Amino acid sequence: MELYIIRHGQSANNVSMLRNPNDRTHHDPPLTDLGWQQARAVADYITSYTNVDVWVEQPPETREVMKGFGITRLFSSPMRRALETSLPISEALDLPAEVWKDIHEHGGLFWESQDGTIEGFPGMTRSEMQTAFPNYVLPANITESGWWNPADKNE
Repeated sequence: MELYIIRHGQSANNVSMLRNPNDRTHHDPPLTDLGWQQARAVADYITSYTNVDVWVEQPPETREVMKGFGITRLFSSPMRRALETSLPISEALDLPAEVWKDIHEHGGLFWESQDGTIEGFPGMTRSEMQTAFPNYVLPANITESGWWNPADKNE
């Protein structure tokens, strides 16, 4: 088994924090236009190039070109920027992304105000995810209350 880990594309908060380190305009930021371009570039790379690393242990007569690097499953964090990043990859591989709650960023979704108060957010609801990403596979623990419990700050 080979595991490929892909980080999300540029998000709105990535940009706002560059301009002002204390500015976080979104608790669950979407991708920027550049972030979408980055996600499409990853999808193009995965579907356009041949992973020859797998040939190292194979004799030349048995080497095969695997479409999409041989990726057979695609997982995504439930954070909006990760869901959006995986969309062009999912479409390019014709493979539904499986949303996996346990691979979200530590601390979940929160907003820290200027006075230091931290407010948690539950994230996208099940129906919001199904509407925005209709081909994604959602686990039962993503409900209409959202996917993250703000009381679980240590998750």
